Amino acid sequence: VENCRSNHKTCRDLHQTGWLPKRLVDLENYGDGQVRVVLSSALPGNQDVRYLALSHCWGRTPFLVLDEGHEELFANGVLVTSLAQNFQDALFATGKLGFRYIWIDSLCIIQGSRDDWMQQAPLMNKVYRNASLTLCATASPDAHGGFFCNREPAFVRPHPFTLRTEAEGLVEGLLIKSDFWETDIRRAPLNQRAWVVQERLLAPRSLCFGQNQLFWECQELQACEVFPNGIPKEFISDIQHPDTIDATYADPELDTMRWYDSPYQVWDEILQLYSSCALTQGGDKLVAISGIAKDLAVYLDDEYLAGLWRAKLVDGLLWRVERDEMTGAYIPAKRPQRYRAPTWSWAS
Repeated sequence: VENCRSNHKTCRDLHQTGWLPKRLVDLENYGDGQVRVVLSSALPGNQDVRYLALSHCWGRTPFLVLDEGHEELFANGVLVTSLAQNFQDALFATGKLGFRYIWIDSLCIIQGSRDDWMQQAPLMNKVYRNASLTLCATASPDAHGGFFCNREPAFVRPHPFTLRTEAEGLVEGLLIKSDFWETDIRRAPLNQRAWVVQERLLAPRSLCFGQNQLFWECQELQACEVFPNGIPKEFISDIQHPDTIDATYADPELDTMRWYDSPYQVWDEILQLYSSCALTQGGDKLVAISGIAKDLAVYLDDEYLAGLWRAKLVDGLLWRVERDEMTGAYIPAKRPQRYRAPTWSWAS
């Protein structure tokens, strides 16, 4: 984390605005088995506070959250062991990394309070943008799965080999499971959730706890246990951070960047990824991607219109429902009963 903050040109001093979410989980009494939810406005010297954020799947199994009936409990101190496993592991990792505060959605936004949700939802891009690091429970399908999996070392450890060829004689190499990015990141439970597209792309840096290994993502480096100095581009079939657009134009030779003809291409790729993910609440269709839209608006200097951009409105209207990869038939789709977007928008 410190190497990224200090030595990565694109990451250095990124979004250090002093902005804080309304609430944070405080680990001051973590050693005694308790944590509190505190108001950031009451923190002494809050301009210097650094915090982590958690990205995780909720799932359908209930767990303890901050709601109007538990505000006093969380303010006074709640037992760590009473929290879902994802939260317990996030608190453990936060402390081990030397941080005192972490933002966890269901503990820092009052669940069931429409007023609090309406205040906090538009700030989601700031929450992840200003976090020093986002912890991702990538392999966990719900709040109870936790960060840590039973791992098979053979899937992680490169296997050296020697091959004799007529042209070059003995050639040494490493045998590596080539689809590790696809299985541990792209197809992981967390990355099937629509909200996470925004969380992952807006975070300046992320530490992802995968099924088989740890992954690091920031503006200049994507690394893992197999490739701690950087994952070769041929293994990664993913879109890059929106924040790297200007860096890409300035320095297209940066190894982790993809050359885009236009920032609008980034939006198109994001929409394809986002549209393939699951969304529990259909009404969140535009809300869950609004943070990325706010960020891209800085580069585009354009007006955002319910998922489309005014300057590319004609192109944006040329959307269609995807075909099934196996049968070639269009995937069944229908408009929701409750209004969520104009009929001309893909979000409808």
